[in-house]
Amino acid sequence: MRDESRLDKYVIKEILRINRHLPRRRKTLEELLREERPHVVNRDGTKHYFDRDELERLADILPRYLHGRLKLPILIELGYSGAAVIRGKAEVRVVCEVLGEEWRFSQDRVELNMLDVRKLRREFPTATQYMFSTEYIMGRPKVERRG
Repeated sequence: MRDESRLDKYVIKEILRINRHLPRRRKTLEELLREERPHVVNRDGTKHYFDRDELERLADILPRYLHGRLKLPILIELGYSGAAVIRGKAEVRVVCEVLGEEWRFSQDRVELNMLDVRKLRREFPTATQYMFSTEYIMGRPKVERRG
C-alpha cells in the first residue's frame, strides 16, 4: 500500500511538471478582447498569445453576457480513460456550439472523443490547450493486494 501511495505521489508530481505550459491565471474573453496583444502568462513564465480572429469568433458564438464568464484558454483535460473533458458552463456551451451538439443550461461538463478534440483544436488552436489530469489517479478505486 505504501509503494502504491508513493507511486501515486510521484505520478501526480510528474503530471504537474508536464502542465507547466498552462496559464497561472486564465483570463475571460472580455478581458482578452480589450488587450492589444491578448495573452496569458504561463506557470513556466512564458506567454501564450491568442489569435484575435479566434477571440472574435468566440465572441460571435457566445451571447455578450457570457463574455465575462468564458475563461481562456479552454482547457482540454486528458486523462486515463481516453476521453477528453471540458469543464465550465461557458466553455461547454462554446464547445457544444462548435461541434453542433445540443447544450443544456445546467451543463457544466462535457466528454469528447478524440475526433471532436481534433476538430476543436483545428478551429481554435490558440484558444484551447491540453491539460493532463491527475483525476484518474486520485479517483481510482483502491485495490487490495493479497500475499
